[in-house]
Amino acid sequence: MSQEVGENQEVNEVNQEEEQEESQEPLSRPNIAQLVEKAIKDGKQQERFILTLEEWKRPGSAFSDWGVIILLYGEIEKVELENKYEYPTTSSVTYAIIPKTKKVVLLHESGDDYDGHLQRYTTLYVFSYPQGWKSLDIP
Repeated sequence: MSQEVGENQEVNEVNQEEEQEESQEPLSRPNIAQLVEKAIKDGKQQERFILTLEEWKRPGSAFSDWGVIILLYGEIEKVELENKYEYPTTSSVTYAIIPKTKKVVLLHESGDDYDGHLQRYTTLYVFSYPQGWKSLDIP
């Protein structure tokens, strides 16, 4: 009887892990299209024409974190505003993102790993002329 309970518990744990993995699948084209529409309609208004974002990396033994800008659609120009290096681990660059097309879609992904607890954060930024930049946090 106790062996049967233990096996059921293991099956439940495996099912929970599979559900978590499914919810963290990469974004597909249809999902991105829906998110872009939602960002344009309901997103937080950001800057009008020039968006400021930061990329960074901070590797470490007990913790690490990072942020990266990923262009999904359109053309942009990234102008470096500030570049900081804090010895021995932190490197960050602040960019002005200038759209070169009437529609631009980009992701800002960041994450942190403190004591083996990995967390990811994703924000979708959409530029559409003449509305400007809007953002939508993706869970």
